[in-house]
Amino acid sequence: MKKKLLQTFFLFSLVFFVCFVFAKTPANAANLKKDVMSQIGAVVTDNEGTVIQAQDPRIVVAGIIEVILGLMGTIFITLIVAAGYWRLTAQGEESRIEKSTKTMQAAVIGLAVVLLGYSITRFVVLKVYEAIKYQKPTVEEPEKGWFDKYIF
Repeated sequence: MKKKLLQTFFLFSLVFFVCFVFAKTPANAANLKKDVMSQIGAVVTDNEGTVIQAQDPRIVVAGIIEVILGLMGTIFITLIVAAGYWRLTAQGEESRIEKSTKTMQAAVIGLAVVLLGYSITRFVVLKVYEAIKYQKPTVEEPEKGWFDKYIF
């Protein structure tokens, strides 16, 4: 009896859940244009209320790459510490000493790759930033002719 009641309760709960999960929401097309226009006009502000200007996507991607390379540097430190711990606790076991040595070698090679990648990314970011930042155009002053000397 108790098992049958529990099965019935579970079945009704499942049907009730499915009914609400797949229930349709009413269409709200009347406010769609207003919602779209409000999103188009939305601006991003910081805590003081000043508008944050959009950045070039190349700068954003380069920043993300720098963060990823920084995380890889953190992984390097973790691997070096772990390999050092394995070497200290090896107690003369050749397999553990060899494992720690291989880990340290791989970590140092990884660090070299990360530093090379970071320096290349940093160089590219600086060059891209220099290329896209606004530079005021220079206009040469025209030479004054004989007419300008007497009039102005």
